[in-house]
Amino acid sequence: MSWTAAEVAAYKPRKDAFLESLYEIAGAASTDPESRANYLRKSGVTLTKAERILVRREATKAGNNAELALLEDLAIAAHEAQPLRKVSPTPPKNI
Repeated sequence: MSWTAAEVAAYKPRKDAFLESLYEIAGAASTDPESRANYLRKSGVTLTKAERILVRREATKAGNNAELALLEDLAIAAHEAQPLRKVSPTPPKNI
């Protein structure tokens, strides 16, 4: 779905370190929300079928900015939900 000039102008980049690192890897500039949405949709976020339907409905109902905001929310939530690596408080005895 192509972005209108009004949608591009209305886009406000999020200040999130994780998202910024994703966008830097993808080469998606803050002035190009369409490329950011495309990146998140295609490879930045793993979505279930239900989530993909939700994202498309949001884009249809509220526009591309709303879709990108939802994709960013899902990307951040998925990143924050990753389990932390367990570290033993004491070193193993066989070292």
